[in-house]
Amino acid sequence: MQVDKDDFGFAPKGLWLPETAVSKEVLVSARSVGYEFVPLRDSQVTNIPYGTCLDAKHNVCVVKTANNQEMAILLGNSGLSGFVSFQPWSTYNAEGFMAGRQQNEQKSGSNALMMMDLERFGHHQKGANDFLKRILEIQEGYGFSPINMRQVLEAKDWRREKTYVDVNDNTSWSCDHDLGRWTGQCGCDSPSESTRRIKQEFHENLTKMNEFINTSLDTRFPGWRSEFSNLFISFADDIFTGTNFGPSLDQMVKSAGGNEAKIKLYLAKIEVMVGMTSCGWFFGADDRPERSIPSSMIRGVKNLLPEFCI
Repeated sequence: MQVDKDDFGFAPKGLWLPETAVSKEVLVSARSVGYEFVPLRDSQVTNIPYGTCLDAKHNVCVVKTANNQEMAILLGNSGLSGFVSFQPWSTYNAEGFMAGRQQNEQKSGSNALMMMDLERFGHHQKGANDFLKRILEIQEGYGFSPINMRQVLEAKDWRREKTYVDVNDNTSWSCDHDLGRWTGQCGCDSPSESTRRIKQEFHENLTKMNEFINTSLDTRFPGWRSEFSNLFISFADDIFTGTNFGPSLDQMVKSAGGNEAKIKLYLAKIEVMVGMTSCGWFFGADDRPERSIPSSMIRGVKNLLPEFCI
């Protein structure tokens, strides 16, 4: 949220969690810093009261966090969202798509809310970005308009009649099994036993490395997190584009009184973070090239910190 304030001058009401991966602990943290809603899929909540209408017009429900605060949930329909995400032909014709949604609303009186990654439009399907652009241009002609969550959260009618639900802990829109897709503990995307074993090793190794690095920094350089956070933000573009930022980081740390040991720990910390947050263990097929990311990050940490032994 602070980054949005610094970069754009406003604080967003909502937080889109990566892969909508949610835990009750995350909701507490998000609410404590000022976020008021998160988008989730319907498969990630439970105890929806029987007969409750959670369509695109009435799709905001509420969960009580562990510290008894309220977090609103913008709820998406899993079936329809998945259909649009994985059926390329469904996004060939914007006019036809909107006409279908209009007919559905006229027939049933409601419309399910669709939620999908923006990368679906133009990255996973070339040209689908033009489809999305056209949707935004013509939607009002079919009786649709963008959801303004600020208005929804402030509406008196919604505040008077809230629908309370529970969140399925440690779920995402791509894995309902305690997020086991990232640790090799479940069969999402049908991984082979070999791939599951590799995922488990990645997760275990990176977790141990992260604990070792954090403990080393806490012991040798107390208060390091503030400096590291600022450095990470400064070099974020270089980190995520593969640009060599090492010499610049070296210079900045040394100019602030740091030494080689601190620099190596910072670089190793970045390697672990990239390995942990990559797509390297998301897909199940044996030949996925993304798996080289956590693998190379683990090698990088070993080279930087030869004293670390798994």
